Amino acid sequence: MKIALCGQEVSTAFSLSLAYRRTYHEARWPEIEGLLLDKVSDALNEEQKRQFIKDLLQEMRIEGTITTVGRTKGAKWVLTPGTSNNA
Repeated sequence: MKIALCGQEVSTAFSLSLAYRRTYHEARWPEIEGLLLDKVSDALNEEQKRQFIKDLLQEMRIEGTITTVGRTKGAKWVLTPGTSNNA
């Protein structure tokens, strides 16, 4: 079951995720999860919150805002070149 969240919540999570990567240039899953997990609506349970974050990252990847380096637990999410000043 997919739960729709308000646009403001998605926008806030997107902005926080970008700001973190602008500052640190890369982020691993535990860092992103730690940054966003408590910012996602309390109407969701822990599993739904994690899925929301995964969906957000995937959407950002599809849009070309971020890209992954690696494919395992050590994978990093980085800003796509040119994104840091435009988004």
